[in-house]
Amino acid sequence: MPVVQAKNVKIGGRAILYEVQGDAIIFQFGDGQYSEAERDMIRDHISNAVTFKLPDINDIIRKHILNQSIVTLPRPQAAYSDYQNKKKIGSCFHGTREALLKEIADWVSGMDETRMYVLSGLAGIGKSTVAYTVAARADELGLLGASFFFSRDEADRSNAKMFFTAIAYQLCLYSEQFSQAIGDALLTRRGSPATMKDPKEQLEVLILEPLRDIVQSRGRPILIVVDALDECDEDDGDSVLSGLSRLVQALPAFNVILTTRPQPHVNHFFGRQDGHKIFRLQDIEEKVVDGDIRLYLKHSLSLEQVRKRFSKRHWYASDEEIDFLVRASGRLFIIASTAVRLVLDKFASNPATQMQKLLQAFAQDHTPFKDLDHFYTVILRNVVPVDCGDHDIVGRYQSVVGTIIFVQHPLPVAMLAYLIDIDTEEIHAVLESLQSVILLGGDDIPRIYHKSFPDYVTDSARCKDTNLCIDARNRQTQITIRCFQIMEQRLKYNILSL
Repeated sequence: MPVVQAKNVKIGGRAILYEVQGDAIIFQFGDGQYSEAERDMIRDHISNAVTFKLPDINDIIRKHILNQSIVTLPRPQAAYSDYQNKKKIGSCFHGTREALLKEIADWVSGMDETRMYVLSGLAGIGKSTVAYTVAARADELGLLGASFFFSRDEADRSNAKMFFTAIAYQLCLYSEQFSQAIGDALLTRRGSPATMKDPKEQLEVLILEPLRDIVQSRGRPILIVVDALDECDEDDGDSVLSGLSRLVQALPAFNVILTTRPQPHVNHFFGRQDGHKIFRLQDIEEKVVDGDIRLYLKHSLSLEQVRKRFSKRHWYASDEEIDFLVRASGRLFIIASTAVRLVLDKFASNPATQMQKLLQAFAQDHTPFKDLDHFYTVILRNVVPVDCGDHDIVGRYQSVVGTIIFVQHPLPVAMLAYLIDIDTEEIHAVLESLQSVILLGGDDIPRIYHKSFPDYVTDSARCKDTNLCIDARNRQTQITIRCFQIMEQRLKYNILSL
């Protein structure tokens, strides 16, 4: 064991290291500011070191404490990579959205004075896929400072309580210099408490103050991508907007790309602000969008792609069928992508039959799906037929889909079964018929594929079939009652047997 040659040497103002003789290491932790874990860490580093100097110990201790403060920053799984893992969605299909993506790339790398780029569009038009694509490409180029994908599916991603702490954490990963500055801020008297404060104070203490002097000298842009602001609570959404506006004004090296559905409060905010650019996806020429959708459909329903899922099938979509789906999509990518999943439904096992179902639904109406409502109705008929009089079928559908929509956090099927008191096999049977709108991944956690689906199915003005429409108040009441029943059955004194 190496011997440390030191006498009454003060370390970092908090510990005194005395001269070490033989195999003994003696510490006096002056005022008790070190935690037991920190003391253990110090001992481990010293006992395992081959050679070291006192400044090295200081540096090791300081880095450890700095890292611990950063790691404990509150944050949900909301980065673009988390979005991909949960939704199983990737970048824009190759060859689509080219003009838009080039415009955004030019804006990020150019000298445009506007620091915020707002991508506005209707539900299902492809905003999140564009946001993911931009984030992924910026990440590859080393330009992505942080990203945050809001979602109503998860409580901690539907508000701004951890928005700026999540951004601060990702900025620490982006740059060692940022990590040092933000870590130092967290160790101050204001720093740690700020993580539990309102978004405005989080932004000021954890990002603006630490980075103000650093980023002034940076030449490369730093991009922050924020998706689906419309899925954030409205009051919190205003906090995000004002905070991001403040960020790009105070730190000119930062650019922000933001996607949202058209919303009055967002329009009102930007109507009072300068320094932003708004692009409305629905303004792209129809022939350009149709061309992109046709390119995507021809690839996705080609013989090569079909045989990846059904190795013995020789079917592929004809040009006439592709034209039908392009018209039926009505410029909404969500209809095109959902149609592909419906046709290639592995449980249905026959893509030709699935395509015919879509063609028949189209023929009966004699018009394309002008919006998502008719399209979602066609899909839901896989579970609840027209004029279904079987109360068990309707009740099972209402319980399974309604609970998936209204629980605060996505639940595994086993836990979902326990909550709604329905067998897991019955739940899987419902989900198998709805896999084009509800994703069931390897973790066995069902997730809504796109927010337009719950919007439709919970709106009685749009979803007019009472068997299909899910009443929000009734379903939330049923969930609450079931929770009380479970607590009454399971809660007991000293439940952990301590």
